[in-house]
Formats: sequence, structure tokens, C-alpha cells
Amino acid sequence: YPLPGSLGFEEQDAKTFASWGIDYLKYDNCHHDGSKPIERYPVMSKALKKAGRPIFFSLCEWGEMHPAEWGFHVGNSWRTTCDITDTWESMISRADQNELYAQYARPGGWNDPDMLEIGNGGMTKDEYIVHFSLWAISKAPLLLGCDIRNMTQETIEIISNKEVIAVNQDSYGIQARKARRHGDEEVKPMQQPLLLNHMII
Repeated sequence: YPLPGSLGFEEQDAKTFASWGIDYLKYDNCHHDGSKPIERYPVMSKALKKAGRPIFFSLCEWGEMHPAEWGFHVGNSWRTTCDITDTWESMISRADQNELYAQYARPGGWNDPDMLEIGNGGMTKDEYIVHFSLWAISKAPLLLGCDIRNMTQETIEIISNKEVIAVNQDSYGIQARKARRHGDEEVKPMQQPLLLNHMII
């Protein structure tokens, strides 16, 4: 069932978002008119640029038309996967799908494997630590998908780890890729000028 949206009202909505002081717009692909995302998303991108306020533009068409290949010229991040669920299998599969586009990540434009599930209760503490770490080295947006009003101390400790956040926020913006795999062990180098770190998961 079609619901109200911004399609056809991009400039009006962009101005409204700016007047509200909005900093982040996730522009979903639901109930579109059949036109291609590569045609629809630039319209909102132009509207946001004219709105008079810097607004982070997140493209969310679930990676169907490989937005990593064209999203940098339109927005600030782009979904590379379908929706995540709060399970180890879903999280790992999203990380693997997202890695296919590592070469496209750079300052100002990021691959987005969907929101963090930490704190929703479907994984163990150790699994959530891996989840947060993988998103950090992937330079993915660290968007919380749990109810922030009711976070446990364990959740707060995971998502506020300054060292992990620093890896995500470093100025080079280079997304980690798998260097090699031995069974369930994977090595992901994070290449930076004069610096090579490794994370084993």
C-alpha cells in the first residue's frame, strides 16, 4: 500500500528538513514509481544542496543497483545490502556483501551494510563486539538500531569503545578487506600510509 513520501516533492521536503535542523536523511526506496534509483536519488541530492543546510544524505536502495559504483556523486553513504537482522549469520553475510565494494569507500562517501544490531538481544556479547569491530574497520556508518533509552551497561561499553571508534573515524577512510582466510579465521589488513595493522576475527 503506497504511503506518503518525498517522490515528486524533493525540493519542498529538503527545505522542510533544513528548517527543522535535520542533519541526516536516510532516503528509502519503498513505494517508488518504477523509475531507477540512479535517476531518483540525484533529484533529492540536488534539492538538499539547495536547502541551505548541510545534510548527510544516506541512499537506501538495498544495494540492488550497486549504488557503491555511482553513489559518491549523489550522497554520503549507500546501502550495499538488504536489511540486517539481529543474528550472527545475517550480520556476517552483510559484512561479506559490503566488502565487495571496499574500493569505493572514501572520505565523504561510505558503504553501508545497514545499522548496528548491538543491544537488541539476538547475539552474544562477543558476537556484538565482533559486529562493532567489523563495522568500524569497514568504515561503515555506526548507526544504532537498538532502543537507546534502555541500553544496558554492556551495550554502552561496546559502542563507546574509543579505540574502535577511532579506527572507524580515521582520516584516511580506507575500508579493510580480507587478505587471507584459514577456515573460520580471516585476516583483514587496514592499509594506511606508513602503517599496516591487522585484525584477526
